[in-house]
Amino acid sequence: MRVLRLLTALFLAVALLLGVAPSAMAHDPIFITADQTTPDTGPFMPDGTISWALYGSVLDAGDTRGFEFDLREGDEVFVSLLIPNLSPEVDLPDGELPVIELEAPDGTMTTISPQVRDVFDEPFSNTSYVTLAEYRQPGLSGRYRGLVVGSAPARFSVAIGETEIFFTDTERSGERPSNFAEITVPLTAWYTTLPNGEPDPTALAEGEAEIDLDMIEDAMESGEAEAPEGSLDEAPAQEL
Repeated sequence: MRVLRLLTALFLAVALLLGVAPSAMAHDPIFITADQTTPDTGPFMPDGTISWALYGSVLDAGDTRGFEFDLREGDEVFVSLLIPNLSPEVDLPDGELPVIELEAPDGTMTTISPQVRDVFDEPFSNTSYVTLAEYRQPGLSGRYRGLVVGSAPARFSVAIGETEIFFTDTERSGERPSNFAEITVPLTAWYTTLPNGEPDPTALAEGEAEIDLDMIEDAMESGEAEAPEGSLDEAPAQEL
């Protein structure tokens, strides 16, 4: 299985440097809340070929988080399951890690469960992830319904699609970041908060999750990269 290079939009600085990391991917982030426990209450992504990254936590065995996305005829379905490279997640045996129950438009159910543990360190935001599973199949036209099911308290990330487009409109996704600078706060909050809601003192030993905007701007000025209009706007000061 190919190692998924799950890079959040905080890794855009490298993903935009064309040719530097051709296998890398940047994902448009969405944060799932504790009350989004079913597919029809979770985030809905109208185009499942776009590279989305869902971030959330399950709090106990049987706790669930839902999401939905649409595909068109001829599209491929691509879904990956990840956890932060942190305790308690990395200390859990495979049987206690989250799984994804994915329902295709024809009602077929697939369980995406841990199969590997491939570590990816993201140096530009001081974050690190573990890929647990990747699912890739010819897609069906219609709506896919996903459910992350917990067996123990754990943070998780679900990557969907591979086309790098940012800030596409979604439904049931709360107040999403509208530019890259705004992504720092919610990603840092997810990465540095244990599933029980307590601060994780080991999450960021040095620095914090933060976009290297200078690198993006340098790449744009040199003509090596392009970014959506307004995406480099500075975010207002916020506190976690």
